[in-house]
Amino acid sequence: MHKYKNENGMALPAVIAVMLIVFTGAYFALSRSSLELRSSLMTRKSRTASALANNVATDLLRQFSQNYQENHYDSALLARNPALYGKGFSSLSLRPNSNQHFLAFDAEGAYGEDVNQPQNRKRISGVIKFISDMTTFGTMSNGNFVTTPNNVTYVGKVWINGTWTVNGANTVVQGGPVFVNGNLTAAGGGSLTVNGNLYRTGARAGAIAVNGSDNTFVPQMTWPSVDRTFYDANANVTVSANANLRFDYVPGSSTGTVRVGTHTFVIPPSGFIIYGKNCTLTSSGTVRGKVTVVSLRVSGGAGGNIVIDGDLKYATAGSTSNANPNDSFGAIASENITWQVNNKDLYVSGTYFVDSPGVAGMNTNCAGCANKTFSLFGTRNKQIAAAGFTNYTVSFDPNLDTFPPPGLPEKPSLVSWRIK
Repeated sequence: MHKYKNENGMALPAVIAVMLIVFTGAYFALSRSSLELRSSLMTRKSRTASALANNVATDLLRQFSQNYQENHYDSALLARNPALYGKGFSSLSLRPNSNQHFLAFDAEGAYGEDVNQPQNRKRISGVIKFISDMTTFGTMSNGNFVTTPNNVTYVGKVWINGTWTVNGANTVVQGGPVFVNGNLTAAGGGSLTVNGNLYRTGARAGAIAVNGSDNTFVPQMTWPSVDRTFYDANANVTVSANANLRFDYVPGSSTGTVRVGTHTFVIPPSGFIIYGKNCTLTSSGTVRGKVTVVSLRVSGGAGGNIVIDGDLKYATAGSTSNANPNDSFGAIASENITWQVNNKDLYVSGTYFVDSPGVAGMNTNCAGCANKTFSLFGTRNKQIAAAGFTNYTVSFDPNLDTFPPPGLPEKPSLVSWRIK
């Protein structure tokens, strides 16, 4: 009897000890599970808030990618009301800079049903820079390209949308990168040095040195196109007959003027677009402000030409040079751009673009210009058929990316991104 009684007395503490161990383990398991559940919920709320903020930024880039020539700084186009989703809200704050062509934004995502008391909040701050291919490439060609003279130096990015044949000795690309959508060949005693990265889809042959990476592919790139309806809606002045455009600037004045035919216009700080339809526009002078001259052949008509018949320089610099916060110039023609003078040097600034792949498009014409110099500070998208001048200089203008003329097709680029 005493034996069994002793055994029963020992069993109870053992059971209690086991129960304590089980309950303690269960408590810690439940506590850990609860903690993981709260952590998972917090993570979900944070991810949802981040996704809502990201959606707003993505929507901005989607909009800008639909139309490269819309007004990226118009509050009516940029306005976004706070958007309600199933589990949260999103909102957007914008700070546009139309002078330097960028847009700073704060996109916010909030998790919760009360927009004033969200359970989690994430903010994405970033900057979208609008850059036109017309200003960012020092040399462009929408087709095969041939370099014949010796000792030619290309500064800035180069985009040859076809083959590039270098027949000239000591040809140099300074900076780059270089994009060649075809074969790159140095032939007939020609040589090329690329002081930068090279991207090509075809073979490389001849005396070519690449002081950077040589990549056998070209990133997806779309040749810029001109939306002609944009100028119908946004030009400050539209003409349909041949006209002379004379830019003028009075030293000390904060604004410049342009005489279009017999009418004189003040160039506003927002920029000025002159649009010629089926005609030739002839231009020169000192530009104060941001100006684009467009001449297009439309509806089967004639014209589509621009002639620069004298120095075209910037007022702020005091001489022909690079774009600046006050001054920049662009010329877009559907057929031809000609630089012509008689018996004098010619100095011009700006970006020059001919929107026709099947024509030569650019040339100089100078009578009595032996030992005279043609100098271009800016960008161009065609080989220039040289005639008349003895000396030629084409200098890439890096400032055109920052201070471009108005009305160019611009692609959005996300240059800054931070989430907190």
